[in-house]
Amino acid sequence: ISYLSALPKLPKPTPSVFVLALCLIDATGYGPIFEEEPMDVVYTSDSPEKRISMNCRARANPPATYRWRRDNWEIKLMEQPDEHYSLVGGNLVITNPIQKKHAGTYTCVTL
Repeated sequence: ISYLSALPKLPKPTPSVFVLALCLIDATGYGPIFEEEPMDVVYTSDSPEKRISMNCRARANPPATYRWRRDNWEIKLMEQPDEHYSLVGGNLVITNPIQKKHAGTYTCVTL
């Protein structure tokens, strides 16, 4: 038995049904589409603001979830809370950064 012969025969859609189906598909889900991506940040230890904020914003339906990577390693923001890292919307905030611990290449990943 082939898979195609096991499927029920469906009536051929009329153009109006096809257009309606396209509208329903477009309205239910899309994305994520980046609206704001992280930019290069240079932080010096004598900076008066003791934090770094890297912005990331995406449009999606359902709403996007955000994850961040440092040098290709996922930052476990939920599983391993860290006094330095926090997620605000899609933005990664590093409070009181330490060069040896926080220097690297950061990547925003949306799902």
